[in-house]
Amino acid sequence: MKFKLVKTKLGFLLIGFGLVLIFIACFLKFYTNHKSQDLIQSYYKTQKSNIQTAFLEPIKKVNSESAQAPNTQALKEISFTNLDFLQDRSLTEGDIIGILYIPKIALEVALCEGVSNKTLKYAVGHFPDTALPAATGNCAIIGHRNYTYGEFFNRLDELEQNDEIQIFYEGYTITYKVSSSKIVQPEEIEVLEQGTEKEITLITCTPISTGTHRLVVKGILKGIKK
Repeated sequence: MKFKLVKTKLGFLLIGFGLVLIFIACFLKFYTNHKSQDLIQSYYKTQKSNIQTAFLEPIKKVNSESAQAPNTQALKEISFTNLDFLQDRSLTEGDIIGILYIPKIALEVALCEGVSNKTLKYAVGHFPDTALPAATGNCAIIGHRNYTYGEFFNRLDELEQNDEIQIFYEGYTITYKVSSSKIVQPEEIEVLEQGTEKEITLITCTPISTGTHRLVVKGILKGIKK
């Protein structure tokens, strides 16, 4: 009789423990989503207040005759030939660079500088010493693929050739088109190498359950809108 009572109590204890774990997982997911949205809204608010000042001088250089109201052709020229000035930014770990948006997988997430666990918990991270968006070189970005927090790249494996990857950056919408997708070993760091093209590289662990390899999606710059 006593054994049966102990067994019943143990069963209730295990059920209670399971419910606590479910609650913790749900709370972490909710909190992570909340913090992620805070970063996104913070970036958009900042852009509304400083975008004109940030881009006044570059626009003047391209269209000196009409600096106060640059024409469409001038903006197009900035977009495709003279955007390397965007590389000249002083960034520290955790700074918000822009917003990464991938229409096909309904992803909108803050892009922050650095790849620390703290940064990747609520955002995707830009590898220091790689190109910034739209600049010449390889803009390399990493994101988690977890179930509770940092699930931003969970559906990255759904991307196919010519799918769009967009970054909202300093008042520009920068669009890349997916050129390739492959799985590599963690030590294959050549995916971070810089070249002469304007390209983007998205990296995450795969498979989701074990993370023994890396999924690498690459894209080439296709368009920029102001």
